Amino acid sequence: MSKVDRMIELKPDRTGDTREVLVSVGHRCEYCQGNGYFWGVDKIGKHVKTPCPICQGKKELDAVIGIQWKPTCKE
Repeated sequence: MSKVDRMIELKPDRTGDTREVLVSVGHRCEYCQGNGYFWGVDKIGKHVKTPCPICQGKKELDAVIGIQWKPTCKE
């Protein structure tokens, strides 16, 4: 589950762009606890490292945040 540790200031762009993307890099992969792999056993019983399916062995993840600006709904 996500938790806010950093603040993002939202402000519409003066150029009229209605979409923007923010990237926050270097977040520890919680699925593998930052190891990048899991221990497994192959067909002959030998212990092998299996890359994490979420971070693909990188140990960290990047958050890509998309923002779309639209006219307000309140009257």
